[in-house]
Amino acid sequence: MRKTNSIVLTIIVGALMSCSLIEVSHTIDPETDFSRYKTFTWYSDGFADSINGLFGVDAAHLDSAIRDSIQQQLHNKGLNLGQPNSADLWINYQAIAQRTAADRYQYRLEDLDQSYIRKQIRYSSSFDASRRFTTFYDEGTFVVDVIDRTSLQVIWRGSVELPIGLYDTEAPRIARMQKAIKKLLAKYPTQ
Repeated sequence: MRKTNSIVLTIIVGALMSCSLIEVSHTIDPETDFSRYKTFTWYSDGFADSINGLFGVDAAHLDSAIRDSIQQQLHNKGLNLGQPNSADLWINYQAIAQRTAADRYQYRLEDLDQSYIRKQIRYSSSFDASRRFTTFYDEGTFVVDVIDRTSLQVIWRGSVELPIGLYDTEAPRIARMQKAIKKLLAKYPTQ
C-alpha cells in the first residue's frame, strides 16, 4: 500500500510541477498605439518545413494547431484574420527544441514520516546520493513576432519556454503547446 501511495504522490507532484514550468517573457514597442491595428495575417506559409520533427509531433498537425491557437488568442484581443496584402500586422512564429538534463531525487514517504515522528522538518539529511538520478527531456522555446506590415518593424515579441518531453503521445504535447500560446498571448495588449 505504501508503495502505491508513493507512486501516486510522485505523479501528483510531477503534474503540479509541470503546470508551473511554462516560462513566458515579452517585449513591446512603447511608442506603438496598438488600438489602430484591426487585422493580421501570416508572415509566411513555410512553417511546417521549419518545425518538422520538433516536439515529436507531425509538423503539419503542429503548424495547424499553433496557427489555430494564435488566431483564437488574437481574435480574443480584437484582431481578425485579414488578407495578406492589406492586413495591418504580420504574425511570424519560430520554434526550437533542445535536449535538457535535470537532477532529481527519489522522495519516499518513509522519509517524511520519520521527520514528523522526530518533529524535525529537515528532509535533506535523510536523502542520500543513491536516490539521485538524472532525467532527460526536451525543452522547447517558442517565439511569436508581431510585425507592423507598413513599417516592417517588430512591435511585440513574446517567447515561452516549456518542457515538451513529459508526454508520450502527440495530443498532450499539442495541448501543452496551446496552453503555452494562450499564456504567452495573454501579455499582448488589448484593443
